[in-house]
Amino acid sequence: MRSLAALAAAASLLIGPPPARADDAQLKDAARKVLSRYGPALVMVRLTLKPRMVYEGREESGPESTIETAGTLVAADGLTALSDFTTNPTAMFQRDEGPRFETEVSDVRLLLQDGRELPARFVLRDSDLDVAFVAPTEPVAKLASVPFDKGALPGPMDDLVFLAQLGKSLNRAVAVSAGQVRAVVKRPRTFLVPAAADGMSSLGTPAFDGRGRPVGLVVMRRAPGGQDGSLSIRAWSDRMTAVVLTASDLQDLMEQAQAARSKVTAEGGAAP
Repeated sequence: MRSLAALAAAASLLIGPPPARADDAQLKDAARKVLSRYGPALVMVRLTLKPRMVYEGREESGPESTIETAGTLVAADGLTALSDFTTNPTAMFQRDEGPRFETEVSDVRLLLQDGRELPARFVLRDSDLDVAFVAPTEPVAKLASVPFDKGALPGPMDDLVFLAQLGKSLNRAVAVSAGQVRAVVKRPRTFLVPAAADGMSSLGTPAFDGRGRPVGLVVMRRAPGGQDGSLSIRAWSDRMTAVVLTASDLQDLMEQAQAARSKVTAEGGAAP
């Protein structure tokens, strides 16, 4: 048995690794171009949060904490899209019945890759689609952004490219990875479902097809609060799944966000 193992090891050295497929090389090239072109459009959003629980008329508040979550610049004026779920950690505990969990948000800042910190505020939040938008409170010079144009969507087993910004300990470097579409969900609206690891690590950041074209934003798809209260792994997976919200739906939300931003600016009031 040992001699057979030795022969197999020697053969592998002589034969070498399997040749790379042509489409593998094309995907790597597309991923590097995505990183170079769109990497600068990723930002971190710093938030100060204060959780609150309301139950049977009583209210309890927790201590303030500061978090950073990933966002994507979707317009040159600083409008930024992110996963609403990542701005409200208590949302995972919310059910149709029982305590009501809320999160008060203050001191919102956009952390740009050049080191600038821009005071910002929320201008739109859509918890059903898990998209929130923040915008600088003051005008800024033109910033890099991702154009989410409507177009053809990849299908099952087609390639996807993901960008994500790493944490402060890794100097917030922008990372790139490749995956595939596991499924295309068409009701109640169209979502692309990537591998769980790809999706969870890319919440709030853009997804691209195998040719490097933006196809949507990675968000968290959550089941209604009262659905399937079991503690099985499958039930938890069904409750929260990372998906790609398509560029078409994101465009509609961007228009609403810009309108809400203009209204807030004109009225000089607080954002939603």
